[in-house]
Amino acid sequence: MIKELFNRVLQRDRKKTPTVIQMEHAECGAAALSIIMGYYGRFTPLEELRIACGVSRDGCDAYNLIEAAKFHGMEGAGYEADIASLKQEAQLPCVLYWNHNHFIVLEGLSGNCIYINDPATGPRTITREQFEKGYSNIVIMLEPGPRFKKAGEPKRLIDALKSRLLKTRMRPLYFILSAQLSLVLIGLASPAARQVFLDNILSREMHDWKGGLLSFMGIIATLTITLSLLRATVLNRLRSKLSVCFSAEFIWHILQLPTRFFTQRHGAEVIQRMSLNNSVSSALTSQLSVTAVNIVFIMIYGLVMITYDVPITLLAIGSTASHLLLLRWISRARMDAYARLQQNEAQTTGVAIDSLQNMESLKAVGAEPFLFSRVLGHYTQNINNHQRIGRKDVFLTTGATLVEGLSSAALLGFGCWRVIHGSLTVGMLIGFQMLMASFTRPFSQLVSFGTNLQALRMDLMRLDDVLANKIDKRGLDIPAEKDSTKERLEGRLSMKNVTFGYSPLDDPFLKDFNLEVQPGQLVALVGKTGCGKSTVSALACALFDPWRGEVLYDEIEASSLPRDLLARSLAWVDQRIFLFSGTARDNITLWDTTISDEEVIRAAKDACIHEEIVTRPGGYRFTVGEGGHNLSAGQRQRFEIARALSQSPNLLILDEATSALDSETEGRVIQNLKKRNCACLVIAHRLSTIKQCDMIVVMEEGRVVQQGTHSELMKVKGNYSDLVVREDE
Repeated sequence: MIKELFNRVLQRDRKKTPTVIQMEHAECGAAALSIIMGYYGRFTPLEELRIACGVSRDGCDAYNLIEAAKFHGMEGAGYEADIASLKQEAQLPCVLYWNHNHFIVLEGLSGNCIYINDPATGPRTITREQFEKGYSNIVIMLEPGPRFKKAGEPKRLIDALKSRLLKTRMRPLYFILSAQLSLVLIGLASPAARQVFLDNILSREMHDWKGGLLSFMGIIATLTITLSLLRATVLNRLRSKLSVCFSAEFIWHILQLPTRFFTQRHGAEVIQRMSLNNSVSSALTSQLSVTAVNIVFIMIYGLVMITYDVPITLLAIGSTASHLLLLRWISRARMDAYARLQQNEAQTTGVAIDSLQNMESLKAVGAEPFLFSRVLGHYTQNINNHQRIGRKDVFLTTGATLVEGLSSAALLGFGCWRVIHGSLTVGMLIGFQMLMASFTRPFSQLVSFGTNLQALRMDLMRLDDVLANKIDKRGLDIPAEKDSTKERLEGRLSMKNVTFGYSPLDDPFLKDFNLEVQPGQLVALVGKTGCGKSTVSALACALFDPWRGEVLYDEIEASSLPRDLLARSLAWVDQRIFLFSGTARDNITLWDTTISDEEVIRAAKDACIHEEIVTRPGGYRFTVGEGGHNLSAGQRQRFEIARALSQSPNLLILDEATSALDSETEGRVIQNLKKRNCACLVIAHRLSTIKQCDMIVVMEEGRVVQQGTHSELMKVKGNYSDLVVREDE
């Protein structure tokens, strides 16, 4: 039955769709939608579709993908369909659910070949067996509706390069172009000198010309060496400067991006893209300048060759044009292969970093063999991708060499025939061969640049994927209101009817949430895991904007306050530990030289870490290991608390920040916080911590269900008393 099905369905034509490579595994649904929309003529930036599809840390589901498609004027629905139903009902191209965790686009079927466009790898061909194994029996069929409009255009390489060229000082680039062009013009003198030597000095025995000709060739050699050295020096300096400028812009942009960006991206993968700026700067300075001059080079040498002999010049142009046809034929396959390589390399880096950071846990459970298999699998994938690109490059270079060899033989034979019939002299033929060598050399460089251009296009796509994200408006200079011109906030936090979630198409995590924290007050948030406590702490730190409602500081909306005022007034300690290789003081101050030694020591004492620091060799100058590997879990947490207290905040948020401390140490830390008289929002599960708080807020499924002191809540049977009973048990 399946064989008959495929014999009928595989006769359909393939629908070639544009390549859209996902930058993260979670955005495969958005990328698949982008492919379908691009096929019908609507090119929407992937970052926009990420928002429309509600891509979160967990990706997006089929329902969100369909809703996003409808928002952009398309119509369609999802169906549960086996292969037989797919054959009868699928309208190509369509989106398929793949391996129960991925979305791909089905382009067509032909014989034993299934054509798919995979956002993770680009277009590829699979067998029927592979299709039957991967297809998860879910198909999403989309087509343009009445509201659908063609818009936008595919991202062009020239646009990405133009935006970077506008930021570049053009004077050095002009010098490089001028020097390269001068070298081209000087190169015309060598064939002319050789022709004069053969046709005049050697054939006609005009020996009195020898001295002048040798002097002329010496001047040409001197000019060539001088210009080449100057060009190389300026080129190297400009390339280094652009690398620094592009990398600095990229890093600064990353630092200004909203928190939501980092919750959906792997940090190691984003940082890996930073090195791509070196490739871009190299392309802008050396490769593009050489290519631009090579085009002029070809035109000039072509015109000069025509003055020698028109028929033989036409033959030369025809042979070199075959290089470009060969490059055009292989470019798409190579670009897709390079896209797969880039993504796999980034994933391999992320897996390796995650594994090394969690080596203790892996060793504790004896997972080294599984880790080895996983890492080796990623590296094997990288090697396979390198081999695929290598095979295409070998085919390209071998084909170019073959064409060049055949062209040289044909030109030499035809040239000799022209000499025999008196249309050319021997000197003209030798000079033409030199011109021909200079004429074909740029074509060889263009073929080489063509392969590099595909890599450059993917590099720019990965960089622009980050740069296209809008920066956090709180990172900008926002004019402060009159009431916010003070140096610090008082520490009053108000959350009024706040509704918030991580995906706009999913149910919110918080629903009409209300919270009040007064200056100097200690408020505890309690509830079951997943009830939204950490989300509240993130909103309290102004890391996210609520969907509805208000987050107020001293009765001023968070979005109206300057970023530096919030930074001076708020501090947040969550469950993640960030310690780096550096002194204890630097780890507490984060290199802020305005924090005095007295403030550092006071913060360390209040965090109960001072005594353990001063007993180390060097005291506050002792070196903390990368990730705090030379500290215990409790010491690492106290370093984080000391860092927060070093800013003398008036509002402190602690999200399970004392979970690794013993009860006695935790109690001393809480008492020290009370003495500071700063407002504290504490998320904790330990009853001894919760009891010390002035107010306890009990949460369930994103809502406040109880509120009061420990004694008040224990008098009423409810969620809080149940939590206390379970802990006592």
